[in-house]
This record gives sequence, structure tokens and C-alpha cells, in this order.
Amino acid sequence: MSQYTYPQYPNTQIEPYEPANYDPSSTKRKIFSVIMIFLILFSILIINIDWSFDFYPEFKKDENTLDYPFQEKEEDNDGESVIIDSTNSFLRLYPTDDAQITENSPNNKLGSLNSMSIRNKQGTTPGWGRDILIKFSLSSVAPDKQIKSARLKLYYYAYKDNDPYGRILSLYRINQNWYEEIVTWISQPSYYPLPSSISIVPSSTKKWIVFDVTNDVKDFIDGKKTNYGWRIIDEESWGTISIPITYIQTKEYGENTPYLEIDFN
Repeated sequence: MSQYTYPQYPNTQIEPYEPANYDPSSTKRKIFSVIMIFLILFSILIINIDWSFDFYPEFKKDENTLDYPFQEKEEDNDGESVIIDSTNSFLRLYPTDDAQITENSPNNKLGSLNSMSIRNKQGTTPGWGRDILIKFSLSSVAPDKQIKSARLKLYYYAYKDNDPYGRILSLYRINQNWYEEIVTWISQPSYYPLPSSISIVPSSTKKWIVFDVTNDVKDFIDGKKTNYGWRIIDEESWGTISIPITYIQTKEYGENTPYLEIDFN
């Protein structure tokens, strides 16, 4: 029987398939570019996001509270704390309501916090505003009293992101009733379009921000305007990241809380 001879094939090497005009270095560059674009977008998101838990600087009790040796503390008919002097020449009132409303957390109810903050709405994009609402009962003010001056004072205790020194804060008279327990950015009350007063953020923390509200208080007492309190806004456009945030202590903190001081003739 004859022996079968297997055919001999040339020793060939199989080359991997590559499409026409394939350039490995070009593909690597494209992948690298995609990764870099993703990282840049992710970084922008992290910088601009307003985390839901927020940041509130640590409170430190401070002795910078105006005090008078002849002050007496009383409760008016609304249960509001009132300080008067023995000569009845001035009256200090504490808020019945104070709250922060936040544009990018429009449904959050923030009236029970120990602090509230003010921030301009314009970062790299709009929509970052934080405003303050504050209201006082004036039932302790006798209608026949001659008001010499009235000043609203807010205790500036901390800031975040950038120093707000020199920024102008505008105070507007509110036109509708509201309550700190339920007010949000969505349910915010309307306010008069022209500011009643302005004030400038001090050069350092642990200072009082003061607004002259004499005309508004006189109108409230005389019945010319209804007292729904005030809204305070930082309207000076920032236009980039890390918008300055100005922190104010609320009545819930218990010390250096906002107050309205009225001086009489």
C-alpha cells in the first residue's frame, strides 16, 4: 500500500485585522480627549453644586451684644420679647419670624435654623440666590409715641467661599404675609420694588449690619402701610464661581439675634 503524502503549506503568519488608514496613536488621542472633557465637566459640576446639607460655620458666642444697665425684659401681647429702658426713650424688639429662602432649593423650609444666609443669584449661571425674610410685631409701640429713628440690626458672624466685605445689601418692604415655618422660595411673598434701605457688609465678622428703617416703621405705626416685615437681598452680580455667602444669626440661636431698635423723641 502506497503511503499518502500530506501537502506542504508555506509557513505564514496571520496579521491582525486593521481597517484602512488605521492610526493607533490617533485613536489614543481621541480616547484621552474624551476622558479630559469628562473630567473638566465633572469638576465644574462639583464646584458649582449647592449640596443639600449645606454648610453652616460653627457658632462662637461673642460678647459684642449691646447691653444697658437699665433694661427690662417684658413679653408683649404676641409673646414677643421686648426690651425697654426706664425712661421709655427706646424700645428693642426681637423677630416673630426670620427665615432664609434659597433659589436652588426652592421647596426647602429653613425658618427653624440657627443661622440664615444671603447670596447673590448670579454665579457662572443664574439661580443661586439666598435671601432673608424678617418680621417684627409692633404692638408694643404706643400709637401716640413720636418715633425719632428705627434701625434693624443683623449680626454678621461668618462667611463662606469669598469675603463679602463691601457688598451692598438691599432691604425691601414685604407686601404679603408669611410665616417662617412654611415659607420657601416657591411660596415667597411679594415685596415693594424699590428698596427702603441699604447697608454694606463690614470689613470683618462679628459685626452688626445696620439698616435705617425709620420711614417704614413710621408708616407701619401710622397705618399707612401694613407691617409684613422686610426682605434682604444681595443684588450685586458676582458672575463667577464661589459667590460670597454672608451668614447671619437668627432668633433661634438665642444670642446676638436680629433686633429692631426704635428711639423716641
